[in-house]
Amino acid sequence: MSYKGLPVTPATIPTDCKHQVKNFYTALAKVNIQHNDLVPHNVVVNCHSNQLSLIDFGRSKKIKTGDKGTKQRAQQLVELNALALVLCNHDRLEWYQREQLNKTAANMKNKRTTKKQVYYN
Repeated sequence: MSYKGLPVTPATIPTDCKHQVKNFYTALAKVNIQHNDLVPHNVVVNCHSNQLSLIDFGRSKKIKTGDKGTKQRAQQLVELNALALVLCNHDRLEWYQREQLNKTAANMKNKRTTKKQVYYN
């Protein structure tokens, strides 16, 4: 059964957000994967079960064994804690989403300018 994942917003964020983000760490550690792109827009909410899901594993890597693997796991834990802070604090989440919109608008404006310059030159 498929479901539609909704973007994470203050209105759709589940109350047990921190617990669910900690479960991401457990699941990733179990399969030795480092996500490498832990940001709010890579988390969606299942509209039926109110569960968070982690998406976009395009930049993920296999965690190595030994000291380097321990450092990678520690780095991922720090990133997941930061993600939980942003997701569970409505003001921070709204700020993050505004920043993403501003970056997207600036990128689109730069692309239009570049295309015009190439076309007219």
